[in-house]
Amino acid sequence: DNYFFYNTPIGFNSLMRVDYVDQNRFTAGAELSFKSEDIQSGINIKYHNYTQPNTQMPAYNKSPFEINGFARYNWRERIAFSADLLHRAKSPALFVNSLPGTATYVGAFTKIDLEALYSYDKNLSFYVRANNILNSKEQYFLYYRQMGMNFGVGVTLKF
Repeated sequence: DNYFFYNTPIGFNSLMRVDYVDQNRFTAGAELSFKSEDIQSGINIKYHNYTQPNTQMPAYNKSPFEINGFARYNWRERIAFSADLLHRAKSPALFVNSLPGTATYVGAFTKIDLEALYSYDKNLSFYVRANNILNSKEQYFLYYRQMGMNFGVGVTLKF
């Protein structure tokens, strides 16, 4: 099922409307990964083609192309560095005030996250994280942007 998720013009601005229709999806992809004692990495690429029987409407909020990648380096089992990559192509978006036959799109974006982790022992670790370092306009639904560049530090306790 495909969901149509958009603002309603009636009532509060925070109200949403969701409609469902049948759809078919064809996906082709490739994945490559590498793992050694200290290094782990991978990338996957996916192409999606969506069709909906009995309608010419596009598959809203569904990106036709995505790339995900990651790399991890573990140094002496105490310090680890990681990087994550996400690229998502532009996708059609449904907006209640859109005119028939006009296209509105959620833009493409590329997001990179970085992290450094220090493990004191098996129960205590500390990390520093930088998310969306390109400050991309990460958005999956029209007018609902995710957080831009942000940073965090933290402690992980395991009991």
